[in-house]
Amino acid sequence: MKLPLALAAVFSLVTASTISQHATLKPRIIVLTDITQASWEPDDMQSMVHLFASADLFEIEALIATSGWSIPPEPLGPNHIRDVIKSYRSDLPNLMKRSNQAAFQKSEDQQKIGYWPSPEYLESIIKNGYPERGIGSIGDGKDTDGSNFIIDLVDEADERPIYVGVWGGANVLAQSIWDVRRTRSEAELSAFLSKLRVYAITDQDRDQGAPYTNSSQFWMRKTFPELFYISSESAWVAYGRTIRDTYWDSHYVTEIQGKGALGKKYPKWRYIAEGDSPCFAYVWPGLNDPEDPRQSSFAGKFSWELTPDNVTTTWTDSSPQTAAWSKESVTSLLPYHINDFIARMDWAANGAGNRNPVTVLQGKGGFSPVALKARPGDVVSLSAEGSRDEDGDSLTFDWFHDKGAGGYYGGLSFQGKDTPNLSLRIPRNESRTKIHIISRVVDNGTPPLASFRRAIISVN
Repeated sequence: MKLPLALAAVFSLVTASTISQHATLKPRIIVLTDITQASWEPDDMQSMVHLFASADLFEIEALIATSGWSIPPEPLGPNHIRDVIKSYRSDLPNLMKRSNQAAFQKSEDQQKIGYWPSPEYLESIIKNGYPERGIGSIGDGKDTDGSNFIIDLVDEADERPIYVGVWGGANVLAQSIWDVRRTRSEAELSAFLSKLRVYAITDQDRDQGAPYTNSSQFWMRKTFPELFYISSESAWVAYGRTIRDTYWDSHYVTEIQGKGALGKKYPKWRYIAEGDSPCFAYVWPGLNDPEDPRQSSFAGKFSWELTPDNVTTTWTDSSPQTAAWSKESVTSLLPYHINDFIARMDWAANGAGNRNPVTVLQGKGGFSPVALKARPGDVVSLSAEGSRDEDGDSLTFDWFHDKGAGGYYGGLSFQGKDTPNLSLRIPRNESRTKIHIISRVVDNGTPPLASFRRAIISVN
């Protein structure tokens, strides 16, 4: 897939710097949620529980109550966020045992993977957006503590990008951008936008079925084509419907609901289950580099193409072909993601449970992709030797090709596919492409847990 030249240059530069410099720090995320009472629309509450049960993986920078398809008529829901934090507070002593964490950092401004944030920190970052939907919700006098806080976060002297998960509507983000454009130079606006990464659950800043032009999200996509923006149109539906239709009775009722205070807070689905969890599943460490939406992830797979508004072009999974790839990414990987959630709820309830294997790829630990170079016809060897399980569980190994992630859609011949050491031959007629191979390491604990690493082979 060919990107606009300027975008491709920025894309390549940001990817390299992010991978190399910030391997141990958590990804920074902002949550924009139209959370409301569970009897009205429970899926935001479900996703919030899942997020806090996984809070050791993300540097949660802001929890902003926003409008969206649930609000109005419901009021903004900051109190519902606080309620979930109360449950998190109750389970936190048990969750901290998962990382052998005995105390909280004096400053929680920068957090490494494995660190559980304090409830006081989480409560301090709850903010409000604008209570109405639509493009009319941005402009003079429409700034809120949420929109101002986003500006402050982006302005921090931290080179890491900020992933903005849009669970509801995004006019609070649009207001931040509107204010920056009004008060700063073009270069300063460009620098501000360059730190933002948006993953939006469709376009909810409008009434359902209303024209996209009513939405501030349409305004952002149209006015700032350089903004890193993922419009999830198929992945979130596949994620939520698959949980609802396939895994709810067999897993969620018995193994998530009721476990610990967080499990007791986890409501039954009404329309769809956990429809907003792809926003943070997209930046889950190990499986994919979130700087490249073309890669398969727990939250889908995306192409640079026309969005459903038929005007704007961005990263999306709305075309039939990309929708099929995106759904396949979600449904094939979801069982591993669910098992991870179940194990985390075991820790929340009991202070004990299974933990994911620790992966090593080409002798390198951590979560970042490993880059290799090869020529057409070369035999490439990949090794997951050194991977281990801290609980002493035995490990099984598997490798698979993420087709199309780097431009190569053809087949590959593997030797040692179910061993720690894989060899594959690069097709002789392929050049100037990248082949993405994923290592999957699974333990035999209860439930069995997987960890993933990605190798990116540049063929030239």
